[in-house]
Amino acid sequence: MEQTRFAEGPVAPRIRTALGAVLIGVVGLLSLTAVVLTARHGPVLPIDRAAHTWSLHHRPAALVTVARVVTATGTGVFPYAAAVTAGSTTSAESAQLPAHPVCGRLSDRRDWDL
Repeated sequence: MEQTRFAEGPVAPRIRTALGAVLIGVVGLLSLTAVVLTARHGPVLPIDRAAHTWSLHHRPAALVTVARVVTATGTGVFPYAAAVTAGSTTSAESAQLPAHPVCGRLSDRRDWDL
């Protein structure tokens, strides 16, 4: 019966070397990016500006509408009403809560650290 030999733990030396090379490459690219942005004093790079302009001109109208609807539902009264509804329906003691749990909770000043 032949035994398989593992080199210093479960990760083979080739994989460890490859991961080290990738890590050094990523750190090098991040350093290069930091140097370039620092040398230019922070303005947008031309390739970033080109990609942004292209994406603005190639947006499908349906996705723009969906994005606006999702944004609109996150503003105003709707998110607060949804949170109150979810909290009151999932609470273990939801039967004992008043009709307006937020108002009832805010009026109980004993819990406030004033």
